[in-house]
Amino acid sequence: MAQLGYSIRQAISNMDEFEINELFKLFETDSDGRISKDDFIACSRRNPLLIALFSPQLMHKNLFGVDDT
Repeated sequence: MAQLGYSIRQAISNMDEFEINELFKLFETDSDGRISKDDFIACSRRNPLLIALFSPQLMHKNLFGVDDT
């Protein structure tokens, strides 16, 4: 959950632990205690506006396949 908190605070710096925990529960769909790629994709499909929350992190990691050069 710490990684989720870090990523969210990059976009919304004033989120508290309760709000981050609620987002974690939203994303963590298979009850294994972590957000897998499949969990993230499933939640993003159900809640497409959440993608905007993570887009700065995704672009930084070049997950969209954008060539920075």
